[in-house]
Parts: sequence; structure tokens; C-alpha cells
Amino acid sequence: MSKYLVKRVLLAILSILIVSAITFFVMNPIPGASFNKEKATSKEAQQVLEERYNLDKPVPEQYVLYMNNLLHGDWGVSLHSGRNIGTEISEKVCSICKIRWSCGNCCHYHRCDIGQYRSTYKK
Repeated sequence: MSKYLVKRVLLAILSILIVSAITFFVMNPIPGASFNKEKATSKEAQQVLEERYNLDKPVPEQYVLYMNNLLHGDWGVSLHSGRNIGTEISEKVCSICKIRWSCGNCCHYHRCDIGQYRSTYKK
């Protein structure tokens, strides 16, 4: 059983690495700069943004930096809100878990009541 579990975990990790590599290398050659749509930026500002997000480095080095950041929990900053992406995800997951827990308990409680009622007042 433990051999099977280890094999499944290793295959899951390998699958995640392969999907992340495919996604990274397929998205990279898409034409257009990353920051063109936000607002008109000068060449100096464009260079600063490229340095900040490691876009000035070769593609294989970008991938290594990307994976290193992911493995260390640094998922970057949201371009939309300016907040840390890890923080945003954890807040959303906590909210979802709280809602799920309260709904699950409520449903379980009512199912027990209905079951008791039906068993008590059988016709």
C-alpha cells in the first residue's frame, strides 16, 4: 500500500512539473509585451518592469526562477489589486471553508431531525 501511495505522489508531482513547464513555454512566445495594455509607459519604465519580473533574462532562467518562487510560496503580486497572490488565495479558501463548514453542519443537523421524525412517526 505504501509503495502504491509513494508512486502516486511522485506521479502527481511529475504531472504538475510537466504541466507547469508546458504552460510556461507555450505562453512565452505569444506576441506582445506584458505591460502594453496597462498604460503608456516609457522605455525606462518598461525596462524597470522587465527587470522586476525577470523578463530581461533568458527563457530557461526565467522558468527556473519561476519554479523557485512557486516552491517557496512567492506567487507574486496581483497586477489587478496590487496584493500578494498567496494572501488573496488563502483569504478566499478560508472564506469558502467557513461557508462549507457552516452549510455542512446545518444540513447534517436537519438531516438528523428529519431522520428522527420519520423513524418516530412511521405510518
